[in-house]
Amino acid sequence: MSRPARSTDLEALSALFINSIGGKHDLSGISAQVDSSQGVVIVTVEGEHLTGGILGQCTGAEAEIYDVAVRPESRRSGHGAELVSAFLRACIERNVEQVFLEVRTSNKAARALYTQQGFVDVGNRKGYYPDGEDALVLRWDAQ
Repeated sequence: MSRPARSTDLEALSALFINSIGGKHDLSGISAQVDSSQGVVIVTVEGEHLTGGILGQCTGAEAEIYDVAVRPESRRSGHGAELVSAFLRACIERNVEQVFLEVRTSNKAARALYTQQGFVDVGNRKGYYPDGEDALVLRWDAQ
């Protein structure tokens, strides 16, 4: 089940981003996004356990996904797709026309997920990640 993040989710969400993907968003940054009218922070939960999260922002007709993470034991069970779908629905509700994100060129699973959600490759950022890996820039267009 996906839902907007609550203040009680912030610590677990911050730990999830840091432990899963080396996320660059700390607790205060995530909290600021939750409190912002432009922020979009959605989590997936099973029972009382947070299993995944997505963090992004809508600004006018464009949005950007900053981070998506799913707990290792919950991967490959639809949580990532549910998070991205929920994010895109939130964007449609806000009249967003395009959503952008960057993804590691080596992350085939994430690239497949985004392609299935309708994202297309629109560019490349050389050496984007701290380890020097390139990023693909992907875009989703509202229909």
